[in-house]
Amino acid sequence: MSTYNKVYNFTNENVTCLKELYNLYNSKVLSVVGSGDQYFTSMLYGAKQVDLFDINETSYLYLALKFYSIRELSFEEFYDLLVLKNFSNIIIYSKLENVLPIEVLKYYRFLITNSNNKNEKLFRTDGINLFTKFNKKYYFKNDNTVIPYFQQEKYYELQNKLKQQSLPKFYKKNILELNPNQKYDVLLTSNIYFHTNLTVFDYVKELKKFDIPQIQAGYDWYGTDVDVFVYMGCLVDLVKPSSPKEYGPKKDFVYSIKK
Repeated sequence: MSTYNKVYNFTNENVTCLKELYNLYNSKVLSVVGSGDQYFTSMLYGAKQVDLFDINETSYLYLALKFYSIRELSFEEFYDLLVLKNFSNIIIYSKLENVLPIEVLKYYRFLITNSNNKNEKLFRTDGINLFTKFNKKYYFKNDNTVIPYFQQEKYYELQNKLKQQSLPKFYKKNILELNPNQKYDVLLTSNIYFHTNLTVFDYVKELKKFDIPQIQAGYDWYGTDVDVFVYMGCLVDLVKPSSPKEYGPKKDFVYSIKK
């Protein structure tokens, strides 16, 4: 790739809830890439295989960088590289240089070169900034974290799992281009219904074409579309919010199709 798109560095969703909402253990999962945290969470919670799709190929390169970083780095080094975005740390770079696939290494070098303007050039800023001074404490306390491998113990558990894995299969497609007859146990779509040109009504109709028994139809921070999802037969679960909320609902909404 000669050019790169912006990516989400971490999810702005509570992905710890996936363990309670879907049977991930020993399952075959199809997931949007996004930040990659649906993939890492599914692996941590016992999925046997997770295949990925996304129209943004850069997201997959960033997932690959996170994948090898978790496999090779200590929790503190991972935090320095990908949370603090200290891409020019030569000690960390030397640990990854010889293990990254060439396309991922090129992307890493791009991040180093452009890190002075990282917030503008490299990462999506329309989601929650997880690592403001206020939210940093929220995310890294064990009783509050909504990304499970941000707990140090879980990080090393995930690391051990990834040491036994190769990079996941990736489809550079949007969800409507995927083969609905592929056999999976769980489909994770995050909040991509916000980014389609479909109404929620038509979007859920398309999801119901998939031969998958557990489908995350959407993640919603304010319950804006809850009535339509319910009308379309989706289950609604209220989960711990992905960040503290001064206003609006004190829970996030997850919509599911279960057959």
